[in-house]
Amino acid sequence: MADVLSQDEIDAILNAFNTGQVSADLLEKEPEKTVKTYDFKRPSKFSRDHLRTLELIHETYGRLVATSLSSLVRGSMRLDFSAIDQVPYEEFINSLIPPAMIVIISWESTGLSMVLEMNLNITLALVDRLLGGSGLPPPSPRAPTDIENALIAKIVDRHLVALEEAWRTVYPVSLSFVGTETNPEFAQIVPANEMVVLITMDIGIGDLSGIMSLAIPYSLLEPIVNHLSAQRFFVKKKAENDIEKEYVYQHVLNVIVNLQVCLGHMHILLRDLINLRIGDTLLLDTKVDKPLDVKIEKKLKFLGVPGRVGKNLAIKITDVLRE
Repeated sequence: MADVLSQDEIDAILNAFNTGQVSADLLEKEPEKTVKTYDFKRPSKFSRDHLRTLELIHETYGRLVATSLSSLVRGSMRLDFSAIDQVPYEEFINSLIPPAMIVIISWESTGLSMVLEMNLNITLALVDRLLGGSGLPPPSPRAPTDIENALIAKIVDRHLVALEEAWRTVYPVSLSFVGTETNPEFAQIVPANEMVVLITMDIGIGDLSGIMSLAIPYSLLEPIVNHLSAQRFFVKKKAENDIEKEYVYQHVLNVIVNLQVCLGHMHILLRDLINLRIGDTLLLDTKVDKPLDVKIEKKLKFLGVPGRVGKNLAIKITDVLRE
């Protein structure tokens, strides 16, 4: 409720107006109103923090899948995060030109699906590498053959593993491959006007480059939207990194390695080697007051002096060699 002016306050204002201390223009001027444009056809479903978390997740996904595919095709693969936006699903589908490589992925905990649009030329180039070719796409756009689709399924499996691993930092998910489509009109997984998070990534192998897109419907992410916090991402990531480091450290401690101590070298004729008998003496090139080379997996790592521990021969490490 607005404050009511007293008679004294009204008289003071009138007196200031009559004496010129306050101008009429100042009294009549209304404060400027700030208007924020809102597009009801493209409602914002996610906050900046939510989008930032999704960006971090898919940056990790890009690194993981690039490494995985590089080892699969034995070539340098790159997959870099480019942009994230909120668009109606219809707008995303209409932006695809057939034939396209559209992969439908089921998010098993929800029973809903999302769409991964892989660059068709690069996908066929990867298939060509798997078949022993030079990794070149076909001269003109075409739909994959049945044999190529079988190999594409292997590539998709690498994507799913990387996506699950990237999401695990925020929320554990289980993904499965539903199928592929080359005609965007047949990839209607949600109503046309439903908002999706559209994640765009730059993908390339060798001299080839293109765009890859991932469309995640709002209805799929709505139940877990509270988990999409950048702070939660970094906290969990740090905790998981610490656990992983400790896990790796403990397993490294139990790795069996081959240790060799080199007593010295000498040249000997084959006939002398064959005629060696118990008690023969071999003259090595190592002086008794010099340390011996200690090798780990045939790489020189330490220097040491020989000795005994009880009845066992031993080596005492005297110096650590740094590469």
